[in-house]
Amino acid sequence: MDLIFNWSLKASLLLTLLFGVYYFLFNSNSNHQLKRGILLLILGMAVSFPLIQLSTSSTLITQAISEQSGFISNTQLSKTPITYQPIEDAYSNTPKYTTQQVLLLVYFAGIIISFLLLLIEALRLYSWSKTGTKILIYKTEVTLHPKVKSPFSFWGKIFLPSTQTYDNETLQVIVAHEIAHVKQRHSFDSSLTAIAQCVLWYNPVIYLLHRQIKLNHELIADSKTIAQVGQASYAKSLLSICMDGYTSPLAHAFSQKTSLTKRLKAMKNTPSKKYKTAIALGSICIFSLLLFSQTSLQQVEENLHLPTKFTSVNYDLGEDGMFSTEKVTDYADEQPDTWVSNPFTHVLIPITLPEKYKRMILESQKATGAFNGAYSRLVLNEEPKILEEKFFHLKNEDYYKTDLMIRLSKKERLEILDKANEYIEKYVQPIYPNYQTINELEFLKLEYLMLISPGGESIPPIRKLYTIEELDVQPSPNGGLKRFIESVGTNLGEVDLTAMESLPNEIKFEATIVSSGIFTSLKLVSEIEDDSPQADQAYAILGQLNKNIIEFSKAYGWRPGEADGKKVATAMPIVIPKNILK
Repeated sequence: MDLIFNWSLKASLLLTLLFGVYYFLFNSNSNHQLKRGILLLILGMAVSFPLIQLSTSSTLITQAISEQSGFISNTQLSKTPITYQPIEDAYSNTPKYTTQQVLLLVYFAGIIISFLLLLIEALRLYSWSKTGTKILIYKTEVTLHPKVKSPFSFWGKIFLPSTQTYDNETLQVIVAHEIAHVKQRHSFDSSLTAIAQCVLWYNPVIYLLHRQIKLNHELIADSKTIAQVGQASYAKSLLSICMDGYTSPLAHAFSQKTSLTKRLKAMKNTPSKKYKTAIALGSICIFSLLLFSQTSLQQVEENLHLPTKFTSVNYDLGEDGMFSTEKVTDYADEQPDTWVSNPFTHVLIPITLPEKYKRMILESQKATGAFNGAYSRLVLNEEPKILEEKFFHLKNEDYYKTDLMIRLSKKERLEILDKANEYIEKYVQPIYPNYQTINELEFLKLEYLMLISPGGESIPPIRKLYTIEELDVQPSPNGGLKRFIESVGTNLGEVDLTAMESLPNEIKFEATIVSSGIFTSLKLVSEIEDDSPQADQAYAILGQLNKNIIEFSKAYGWRPGEADGKKVATAMPIVIPKNILK
């Protein structure tokens, strides 16, 4: 839902910019067929450009760094006290509905209402076509209906009011005009714009665009009709039946007061000069290309530098004074994805992650509610540490749980390390000269990247983690493991599945099901041995699977394993066959 809303905001902005340029360049141009094509192209570009961006974009990670007290409990690793200045309290009372949620509700309510009104309008026109009286006028079928107030056409049907009579000359003009609409397939343009209007209902520019498209339709039909009956006869007919007629967003009324003046004026205008039209056309093409290239460049920037949100961390560096991430952020031209505490020294490490892992983290954060205020963060650790202990003891007796665990290869760790030290030398040491770069031997020990968030309930201590072979009764989700696996693998949504060939036949995860049935410490076991660009899409699939496992675990709940008549903590393998993915 949030993707659709974000798409609509970007589409609205692009539509406003493109329509503004069109109006400046083409408002007085007399080439109405060209203007019709440009207006439809503007609508298409406004709709498609954000879609191209959304298909590859990384949504904002809402991440917070809370207490930097270390990764291994009961271990004092820093002699220097660290103080924290929280930008916002993650555990303060939050309203039942956030501003974003209210906006989403209003937006989708507007879409539903708009589509309902459009559906009612379409059904009304359909009803009139079925219940009206069919007659032939100049070998053309026309529908007469008492509820029709003025002549109009819609998708090959011509409607006339049965309560009014017209002389032969006027009837000939009306029929010729509406036939021009039908042959030009103007109803397609109107219907397409009406649908876009439902989705972008809050943007006044979409209504201006729709009005401009319909005005161009009338001017095109006018020119076609004048070629048959002559300008004087046509203008006389327009004036004779001009009224506040039918204003359906789908139909084309023959003569309305709102557009009559512009139509009569257009009949007297001289054709626009070709060189002026060519200049205007070239200008709008260049502007569109620049807009598209800017959108693409912005997307590349988003992929390379995923923005983060975290608390301001400050601690004493001795001679260099108080270190502040905010000060570095203000100084630097580029930002890391996040800052992670070094568990050996407590020095903060600026981390830039591979794109494939960003996608997995994003999906996990969506599944765990990070976008609705959850206080999640990334940590590095030497081992796949089970976070049943009080990983961080907070004021509300909350416990952190692992939402995602990724095992970094040596090559990936070295790449992250090189970028971190390069960032420290370029942006941190100019401010804090004594800030040390990261020790390679220490950093290479940090093999596991974990996304953690508050668990909300305490996890009993684990004295032993059982394998399923050691159990009398295996853990299982309520509803059965088979149903759980099918739900996880067959609800991949809009994820691109073209990269499935890069996946192993069996995709293996492992989670810990503690003795109370709490699901935690989910990690990916399978690896993708593919360095091609297609591998990124494969990791996107894995990220969605990770998200689904978390979501369906919440929805179903788990029954713990049993050994010797007691409920025990279990390392639970979760194997998803590739052939069920869809």
